[in-house]
Formats: sequence, structure tokens, C-alpha cells
Amino acid sequence: MTRHGIDGRCGSAQSGNFPIISDGQSISIWEVEVRGWEKVTVPAGTFDTVHLTGIRKTLTGSKGTANEDMWYAPDVKRHIKHERYAASGPYIYEHWVEELTSFELR
Repeated sequence: MTRHGIDGRCGSAQSGNFPIISDGQSISIWEVEVRGWEKVTVPAGTFDTVHLTGIRKTLTGSKGTANEDMWYAPDVKRHIKHERYAASGPYIYEHWVEELTSFELR
């Protein structure tokens, strides 16, 4: 998917499988789908973002699978929101949301 931004920027985003080294000790594969552009508000402000959604499969270390959504804001050069749902076994369920609270571009 390619999109021309408000200020004429052009970015390219692809769906697919991407290897991720999550913490230096485990290796994950993130099966990603690009959902499209969305305006998202977090404590740091309102941003035009690319919404990515997918399944992260951790292959080494603490093995497991998690559903994740991430909103990447090109103007901030990072994700501004990250949401994760994971289940491990029949009784343990994890859900967390991470949001950008402030930033400074250099």
C-alpha cells in the first residue's frame, strides 16, 4: 500500500511476515497486515497513523502467540500506540495498551 501524505510525503507499507528480535534473548515472527491510515489520539496529541495488526509468534525463550495492534505515526518516527492480547494456557490472559505521552523531535 502506498499513500501520499498531507505534506506530499510518500510512504510504502507492506503486509507480510517480519522477523523481530524482541529483547535480545528471544526471536519472534510478526505476521502483519496493514489496515490503512487512521487518525489516533493519545495523551501526546492527535496523529495521522498507519494501523498495523497481526499475530506475533515467539519462537525462542518464552514461546507463545499474541495478537497485536500498532499505530505508527510518521511525523513522530515511531509507534504512538501499541495494544497486545495474549493467552498462555487456559488461565493466564494478558492485555495491555501502551500510549505515547510526550515526545521531542531532534
